[in-house]
Amino acid sequence: FTISGIFTTDGSADDFIILAGRRFLQEAVKEQGISNRILMRLTPGTDPDALARRIDALPLAVKTTTQREEAFMSASIDQLKDMVTISRIIIVVIIAVILIAMGNAISMTTLERTREFGILRTLGFKRGAILGMVVSEGTLQALVGAVLGCLIVQGVISANLIKTVST
Repeated sequence: FTISGIFTTDGSADDFIILAGRRFLQEAVKEQGISNRILMRLTPGTDPDALARRIDALPLAVKTTTQREEAFMSASIDQLKDMVTISRIIIVVIIAVILIAMGNAISMTTLERTREFGILRTLGFKRGAILGMVVSEGTLQALVGAVLGCLIVQGVISANLIKTVST
């Protein structure tokens, strides 16, 4: 694409905006004739609320929602906050499931190895030492699983197999 110009502002969020033509965007997403956002600069003295009502009253084939940019940005931020909240809840549930699964795995390992622990006790190992071995083994399993999980997720994101939300 061709860069037609570069603009700067007084340090507002507009410094990170790229303005692209509707036609270019529609070709990029293969949705000709569909627009989901139109920005308008009003002439001085124009009542934005009256203009919004007039635009929404037009007999168009699709429903329009005309609002000020501040309201649009506020709604977008609220949606992003909701997504973050839901993501945090999902993460807490996942961590709880992982902790329950790890507890179950350690419990099963402990039950299956009672004979080994008895032998270790007869050889002079203290209960604390055996407990330390069991906890260390569980911690090591959890850390290896966490590192492998993070590497797999990073690989999936890097390969662009899933879309992420960035701010």
